[in-house]
Amino acid sequence: MAPLAGMLRERGFRVTGSDSGVYPPASTLLESLGISFFHTFDAAHMQPTPNLAVIGNIIARGNPELEEVLDRKIPYRSMPEILEEVFLPEKHSIVVSGTHGKTTTTAMLAWIFHTAGKNPNFLVGGVAENFGKSYGLGGGGEFILEGDEYETAFWDRGPKFFHYHPDDLIITSLEYDHADIYPDFEAYQLAFRRLVNLVPRRGRVVIWGDAEESGPALRRAAEKAFCPVETYGFNDGNDWVASGFTIDGETMRFRVAQRGKPFGEFALVATGRHNVLNAMAALIVAQGRGIPAADIAKALATSTILPTIPLPSKPRLKPRAAAGPDAGSGPFSNRGQTPCAAKCFRMRCQSPSLLATASFSAAFFAPSNWAARIASIPKPLRKVSVPLARTPVCFPVLTPLPSTLETKPSPGISCSSCPTAALTVCAKKF
Repeated sequence: MAPLAGMLRERGFRVTGSDSGVYPPASTLLESLGISFFHTFDAAHMQPTPNLAVIGNIIARGNPELEEVLDRKIPYRSMPEILEEVFLPEKHSIVVSGTHGKTTTTAMLAWIFHTAGKNPNFLVGGVAENFGKSYGLGGGGEFILEGDEYETAFWDRGPKFFHYHPDDLIITSLEYDHADIYPDFEAYQLAFRRLVNLVPRRGRVVIWGDAEESGPALRRAAEKAFCPVETYGFNDGNDWVASGFTIDGETMRFRVAQRGKPFGEFALVATGRHNVLNAMAALIVAQGRGIPAADIAKALATSTILPTIPLPSKPRLKPRAAAGPDAGSGPFSNRGQTPCAAKCFRMRCQSPSLLATASFSAAFFAPSNWAARIASIPKPLRKVSVPLARTPVCFPVLTPLPSTLETKPSPGISCSSCPTAALTVCAKKF
């Protein structure tokens, strides 16, 4: 919601808000934009009367400001509806979805389009290091969005990404997630099949195609698409294939072929096959929008792969063993969606033409039974060594760490971004 406040502020709206606790990066973003906010929820904050309230997906009945909105019949929208109605019209919508890798791939795409001079509009679920923030309104013809499958609002239990009307859609991977709103994997898959069904005939769906690793769910999600479907991966059966990997220090080089014909040679300042997969998804969409391989290579070579500090979001409720493109991350597999503290964020936007309030909160990721979580991980991975990345991903932990977990702190890494955590572990994204 903080990035949305920034986007509205840049559009000329006056923005204020409320929260039960505001911490970086949300607080620093708001302060840098001159957006003031309250530290509590109170019906009195709804004066003067807003023209429109933007309600986040965590705000529920009983919230004093929401109750005031309903009692006084103040018009309201969800965050995805504001994107849909205010920012996406007349833009080519590029949506990055999937269980893993959304934030990284979205940030890569935005950087590719920026490097190619396309002036992209984008919204990422974390702070992208290349831009120093999580959104941009460049004014170009594309809007690049991280597509979240979590529910939209208390009155709209459908996924947020249904509101983004993708012209180009990436699905990075599918594994059962968000067990609090999806009763089983079939229900989770259905959301993505319905998302694919929104892509127009002139659009394109891009999926990871290594079936033995990605599983059958991805293929099933795209099998009834009315537009072209392109696959990527390491196996020859894909439309786009990566090969010829070499590693030089922290740089990884590889070649990409399109349907058997060389497309280009690329380098990433990061290692790991999951980073190659994310880069391939991004370069396929970029190529389809007319960006040449040379510009893509230049952007990837200068792309900072890991987002800095993830913005607050819902924690994952299902412990997940290492699997899929990010195999190796053990019990810590939130991949950029880990809440750094318990937060509730609401914003109000004021202007002669619009006054909006928005609400959002994140809960603690508080594993109550480490033994059960460790037991869910394959035995070879149970003794988890967690080297710190240059940019940490923070996991608030409210219970003692298991004896099987080792941490290896690196100099200069601070965990101050988790001020309310009883204990913080910073883990590298593999």
